Amino acid sequence: GWVTPSEAAAVGAAGAFVICALRGRLNRATVFKALAETLKTSGLIYLVIVGALIFAAFISVTGLTDSIGKGIGSLGLGPVGTMLLVALFLLIVGSVLDGLALMLLTTPILLPLVTDLGLSPIWFGIFLVRSMEIGFVHPPIGMNLYVIQGIAPDVPLGRIFKGVLPFLAADLVHLVLLVLFPVIALGLPQWLGS
Repeated sequence: GWVTPSEAAAVGAAGAFVICALRGRLNRATVFKALAETLKTSGLIYLVIVGALIFAAFISVTGLTDSIGKGIGSLGLGPVGTMLLVALFLLIVGSVLDGLALMLLTTPILLPLVTDLGLSPIWFGIFLVRSMEIGFVHPPIGMNLYVIQGIAPDVPLGRIFKGVLPFLAADLVHLVLLVLFPVIALGLPQWLGS
């Protein structure tokens, strides 16, 4: 709680630098190796993000998200069925798009659908973020899985997929509970507001 997450990353890097210096292992080769590894990882992340933004532009131009939003609304499944279908859509799209592109593309289309169902926009924001985060670790396309593989190239991608499955299952159960019992997301704010 002393620093923000971004500042914590800087503090951690500075701490590693100090520990390396105290152990007598700080030299030019070590610094260049650390910088090279950082550049590789950052490059991989940016490559994935640029690809996701290009794909987001493609989806936006084709009008695919508008068609999906109208199609889901016309099915008449009721709030729970509609939101489970929206969750499935967000999980699929979230595995190939980055978070910003996903929010910018889907919120204007899905928010009117959600409010027409009588659901809270605050609940939808929490639901959207949860779905998006699950999509980031959803095999086979989840962006964060490839980032992990870039950080640990000696670990096979299949092993990473298997390792994430228990966490993915817990996340999916949480998402279903969030749809079935919206009070999970809204209970604390309502309690604090009263």
